[in-house]
Amino acid sequence: METQESTTTRDKPKTAEVFLEIDDEGEVTKEVKKEVPAGDTQVSQLKVELGVPAAATLWLVQPERKQLVNTDSIDVKSGMHFESIEGGGIS
Repeated sequence: METQESTTTRDKPKTAEVFLEIDDEGEVTKEVKKEVPAGDTQVSQLKVELGVPAAATLWLVQPERKQLVNTDSIDVKSGMHFESIEGGGIS
């Protein structure tokens, strides 16, 4: 009788638990917890994973504050905090 090694843990993609703060043109800001694929991710794909509109500005808040550009990549890890700013921004 053969024994089969469980590969579910090994084959399961790694995810990261991150936090997203949504600021909609100065309206109520809310923070939600999201689970997204961990590792090197293009910012435009990260926006899709987070449910952020493509036109929104995405900022990394923690561990350091910086604006993320759609064509850049970021190494996504658990505990990161992001901020999505939707609308026209500062006029």
